[in-house]
Amino acid sequence: MKAPLARPSPERAELRIISCLFRACFLGLLGAATVACADEASNPRQWTSPDGRKLAFLRTNPKAIDTGLGAPQGGRPQVDLWISNADGTNARLLLRGTGTRMPETNLSGIEQAAFSPDGRTLYFQTAAWLTSPAIHAVDIPSGRQHLVTNGWLNHVVAGGRFKGNLVVHQHRHFVDAGTYDWYWLLTKEGKDVGPVGPIEGDPSVVRNLKDFQEDDER
Repeated sequence: MKAPLARPSPERAELRIISCLFRACFLGLLGAATVACADEASNPRQWTSPDGRKLAFLRTNPKAIDTGLGAPQGGRPQVDLWISNADGTNARLLLRGTGTRMPETNLSGIEQAAFSPDGRTLYFQTAAWLTSPAIHAVDIPSGRQHLVTNGWLNHVVAGGRFKGNLVVHQHRHFVDAGTYDWYWLLTKEGKDVGPVGPIEGDPSVVRNLKDFQEDDER
């Protein structure tokens, strides 16, 4: 079972927090971008591609029972991930929300999706560990999916120096003892690029990051 990544000892935590603003400024070189995140105000179960041509959405399949992680006793109707044109035409099943008892392979409890800038990949959350969901990526043309990392997906960087990277909220462990929650910038493969900042004060951290992106574009 994949556990949240270990971090340096608590003695270094204060220094990391002090340096957070400087790192956030560095990561502000991400470039201006429309935040490609799953915050569709009208429908939290659907997400539009950056070019506005595709729509990803969740659809309940009452004929299939999900007994994966997070499901109540006896299961629940399976929720699948679909893709269509923006007007709803040519809808097709992209990914079945099949549940397993393994955090790394469980695909039930799908939520919080976001497209890659080129619209070919869709990132999404699933139920996983007790302290964290998982983030997967599915290749839209082929339907192949894989685990990217643990954490909560905030958004995909849509432009600039770090275009295509992910901003993720992760619950991490210090080496000696204790835990902390920060926003991190990760590559599309789930590798660390650097910290964005602590989640305390959210949504100010991410809002400030977006301001840096806009400043960089100008």
